[in-house]
Amino acid sequence: MLPDQYKSIRKRFKAFFTASSNLGKAAKAAGPIDEKLHTSSRLAAAAAIRSEGSVHSHTRRALELGAEPDEILSCDHTADKYHRVPDGLWLR
Repeated sequence: MLPDQYKSIRKRFKAFFTASSNLGKAAKAAGPIDEKLHTSSRLAAAAAIRSEGSVHSHTRRALELGAEPDEILSCDHTADKYHRVPDGLWLR
């Protein structure tokens, strides 16, 4: 379920969100990576910017695609490189 504020912004800037979605689909289709790696990459990116809702969403998707808990934590540890102070265990 998406937050109401997000839905409101998406409705207000429909053309932007459509273009952004299409760009994401095109990038995904052009790449040689599978769905699990794609989701893991997005999880690492979400963790790097500390987007808690996205981390939860991509973690659920990764688990549904068969990712092991250690693989998920590895995504977070990878994201730690982009933090000044390592705090990779905030996911737990």
